[in-house]
Amino acid sequence: MNANGGQRQTLRETYGRKSAAWEDKIDPIIRFTTDEGDTIGLPFFSLMCCRHMPAQEAALFEFQAGNIVIQGPGSKALFENFCAQRATAIRPDGKDLTSVTLILPQPATDPTASAPVDP
Repeated sequence: MNANGGQRQTLRETYGRKSAAWEDKIDPIIRFTTDEGDTIGLPFFSLMCCRHMPAQEAALFEFQAGNIVIQGPGSKALFENFCAQRATAIRPDGKDLTSVTLILPQPATDPTASAPVDP
C-alpha cells in the first residue's frame, strides 16, 4: 500500500511489458550473444563478480573465461534480472542493450622472468 492508502502499481503496470533484450527463465547456462553475433555460454555458478555502472549505462560480468560488458539504457534492469537469475539469454537489441562485448583474459606475464640477452 502506498502513503495514500491505495495499492501500489506492479513493475509491469509501471514499466509495461518486459524488454525484448533478454528472456526470463532460469537456466544453469547463461548465453550472451555479442555484437559480432557470436554466442558464448557460461555456467551461472562460474560468475566471479558483477557490477552495474550507472554513469556509463553499463554492467560488467566477470567470469574466469572472460569479462562480459553490456551497455545501454536497459543495463540496470538487466543487471537486476540477471542477479535474480531471470535473464539467461542476453543479446543486444539496439534499444535497451546497445552492446554486448566479450573481453578475453590476457595471459599473465612473469615479472620475475628476465628478458633474453643478445650475445
